[in-house]
This record gives sequence, structure tokens and C-alpha cells, in this order.
Amino acid sequence: MALLTDTPDIIGAAGKAPWNSFEEFKKGAMAKPGSIKTGATFGSTSQFTWLLLEQKTGMKFKYVPFDGTRQRMTALLSGAIDLGTLNVASGRKYIESGELKAYAIAADKRDPALPNVPTLKEKGVDLSFSLKRGIVAPKGTPKDVIDMWAGLFKKAAEDKDLLKQMKAKGTGIQWVGPKGYQSWIDTSFIEFKGIADKMGWGK
Repeated sequence: MALLTDTPDIIGAAGKAPWNSFEEFKKGAMAKPGSIKTGATFGSTSQFTWLLLEQKTGMKFKYVPFDGTRQRMTALLSGAIDLGTLNVASGRKYIESGELKAYAIAADKRDPALPNVPTLKEKGVDLSFSLKRGIVAPKGTPKDVIDMWAGLFKKAAEDKDLLKQMKAKGTGIQWVGPKGYQSWIDTSFIEFKGIADKMGWGK
């Protein structure tokens, strides 16, 4: 029906991680492939970020499984793992306090909430990756019903109070209609399936 929110991933690390910039982090990862402990929920977007980064840069990571964001954040904060994805909503206060490090954001432009965090593209990595959330309907739902709901969600996505609240939470509103949303899903599926096949997950 409609894509509604867009939350770019941040390449993050524990506060005590030995690298202070993306360049230092990449150099360290390339020097010790497959050894840096990286938290992820296996098969989820939190792992695909790193898999895509591996594909784009040649870096390799040692994956440590977690059930969800809370467990991964706890492990990062305690230093039990070295790397993990962050986002503005979950990581901003820890990044600003120095408890966690942010090397780059996987977005087309810097986030105003964290203006000192460069984009991956600024660092020479052609990668944008966000956790996108939207509304879907069962296959066969009449087009007029889909269009009606898509219009209502578009109206909500333009509400100034909602935009203000979501911005404060670090979540961007990005309404995309049924056709565009389906196109994004199709493209993303192909990209994700290619990586999943290489990992042997489809066997």
C-alpha cells in the first residue's frame, strides 16, 4: 500500500573500539579479515548491512548472533562485541556521550541530528541502506481499496505534528505510493536474494 518510514543504518562500534574513524576501522578490518566481532540478528537487515559492506569493500567480519536490537546494543555498550549497526533513534545519545562510536551513515546525505557523522558515500563506499517500514495488504486486494488507504497514509505522512514527533525520535517519514513501494520491494528482493544465495541460506 505505502512505504512510510526510512531509518538509515549507522556503521557503529563500541566506545572502546580501537578505531576512531572509518578509515582506521577499514584498515583494521582489512588487516584482520573475519576476526572483528560484529553483532547481528542473523538473516535480518542488521546483518545484511554488514554483508553489503563486505561486498562493497572486501572487508570480512566475525558475526555474533543476537535476538534483537536491545541485546545487540547491550553487548556493544559493554564491549562484548566490537561492531554493530546503530541508527539515530537508538544510538544518538550514546554516540553523543562517547559510549558508542559512529563511523559512517548509510544514507545519501548526512543526518541533521548527527551532522558530524559522514555518509558511506563520502568515504568512497557506494552504499545506502535503511530500515524501511510500510503497510502491505493481501494479494488480490482491490486497487480502489489500496489507493484509498495509500491516500490516507499520504495525508498522515504530511501532518506537521507527526513529522515533528517522528523527527524527535530520529525516524524519517518517507511516503511512497503502491507502485513505487512495490518497485523498491522487487529490487531489494533481488539484491538480498543474491547475497542469501552466496551465504547458502536458500539450500
